[in-house]
Amino acid sequence: MLPLFKEDYDIVIASRHSKDAAGAQQAVSQARYKWIIGQVGNRIIQSVAVPGIWDTQCGFKAFRDYAAEKIFSVGVIEGWGFDIETLALARALHYKIGIVPAYWINKPGSHVGIFSYVQVLLDTVRVRRGLSRGEYRL
Repeated sequence: MLPLFKEDYDIVIASRHSKDAAGAQQAVSQARYKWIIGQVGNRIIQSVAVPGIWDTQCGFKAFRDYAAEKIFSVGVIEGWGFDIETLALARALHYKIGIVPAYWINKPGSHVGIFSYVQVLLDTVRVRRGLSRGEYRL
């Protein structure tokens, strides 16, 4: 991530999706149903809140101090939708987002259930609505 910060990126995230970063991959795939739900959800997330980022949910994200301070001071979502809100706010604030490839090994027995996917989509709509109504103090 450091080389991208040296190129003046404000935020650098890791992605498990090769459409975001060459070399990104998942060594052990998710269960098929999770993969399908994830693909559908990703298309919705991109069309509603964060276009152009294929892996919004990868947990590896780094921020310059000013970007972190601003984004986290106005964000309101807790839980799985947090990542989407963070990236949508970064875009709304015109921060430059860099992406590095991740090599991901899916943990068997992951606790992400179907309700979590539904909650993420509801949070995505909430973010879009909040941005369009000017509810965030940007």
